[in-house]
Formats: sequence, C-alpha cells, structure tokens
Amino acid sequence: MAGVARVENLLGQCLRNGEPDIVHDLRVALRRTRLLALVGTPVLGKVSARDFRQWALKLATALGPVRDYDVTLEWLKAHSPGTRERLIRQRRARTWREARLKAKAVTAPEWKELRKPNSATARPGRLREKFHKVQSQICDALDRDAPQFDQLDAAGRHEFRRALRRLRYLRELELSRREQKSDRRLKRLIAFQETLGEAQNCAVVRAVFSQNSAPSPAELVNLAKAQEQRWLARAQRHLAAFMRARAAE
Repeated sequence: MAGVARVENLLGQCLRNGEPDIVHDLRVALRRTRLLALVGTPVLGKVSARDFRQWALKLATALGPVRDYDVTLEWLKAHSPGTRERLIRQRRARTWREARLKAKAVTAPEWKELRKPNSATARPGRLREKFHKVQSQICDALDRDAPQFDQLDAAGRHEFRRALRRLRYLRELELSRREQKSDRRLKRLIAFQETLGEAQNCAVVRAVFSQNSAPSPAELVNLAKAQEQRWLARAQRHLAAFMRARAAE
C-alpha cells in the first residue's frame, strides 16, 4: 500500500528524537494512509484495513498533545518571542516522554502483509466503487454542515475541516503530480482547508494556555482569539466558493 514505507520510516525517526517536523510529518502520513487503507479495503481485506486504521489512529492520538505544544511554540515565535516559551518547552518535553511510551506500546501492524495485495479481490472496479463511495460520504457530510457552518461549535468546525482534508486527499489521488499543480478544484480545497487550519491553530494556543495551572497571559489569549476570528471570517469566503462549486457539480 502506498505510504506504508513512509509511515514506517517516519515512525522510526520519531521514536528516536521526537523532533517537531518529524512528529508533524508522521501525523500527516498517518492521516493519508488511514484514508488509503479505507479506500483500499477491497485489496487489503477488511481485517487488515481495520487493524491498520485503528493502529494509525491510536498512534496519531498519542502524538496529538505533543503537536499542540509545537503549534503553540510556533505561534509564540511568530507573535511573542520569549513569552512563556521556556515553560511551554518544558511541558512539551514531558508530554513527549509520555507520548513516546504510549506510541511504543501500540502494537505495530504487520508491514509486510500490508504491502501484499489480495490478488483475489484486487480488481480495479472494486477499488473505483469503494473510492466513490468514500468520496460520496465525505461530500454528503460537508453538504450537510456547510449551510450551517456559522452555528458549528469548535468541535464541529474541527470535524468539518477533517472532512475537507479527506476530500482534498481523495482529489490528489485522482490527479497526477503535474495535474495537481494546475487543478483549480484542488487549489480551492487546499486554501479552504489551510484557512480553517490557521483558525484551529489559534484555538489550540488558547487551549494550551487555559489548561495549564499557571495563570494564562490574557494578552496572548486575546490575541489568539482575535486571530481565530479573522481566520474564520476569511473562511467564510472560501465556504461560499465551495458551496457554489458543489452546487455546480
């Protein structure tokens, strides 16, 4: 299965040093391969696909708190260098040690088995059918929530962004690398997803400060909140374009 070798390689690097870029790249690779495993169920078989997806989700979840601290440190570096940075780094280091133990405790999949297609079921027609089924389910969820995006809470917006990201990944699977560079639909999806991602990062910063025992620096929390609102306002323009494009399909 495409992406498995990358996940295996990144996992080894991550467990050795836990560098921010490696943690981020591994979580992205896990998201992509989880979707690939779902689409590739006719090839992998239900049990292998399910086991891999569960393993990838557990691993990504274990690394999530580490990524939250990395996002916060990146935000502080851009907007308030030095402020609370030492404290956040200390907590990041402690969280990484805990996450590393959890990650190592998650039983890894049988990598060799994942690379062996099931010749009895690996028919292009079944893959296309599964691909379009997954794509349709994602689109249905987005079509349901898009008109009421303003009423979604933080958790709802996060789920909307995740669905948008999966739709982007599927679009990339449909296109060659060359086609991806000029595909307008893909560019719109990426811009919309990244705008919501920036808003989510601001929400993460606020959450990191609010969950710690030390008093939250009000000026930083307010700045993050204001930036989140600006990103969400920008997302509205992407949302309108997205809904027009969906209506035209």
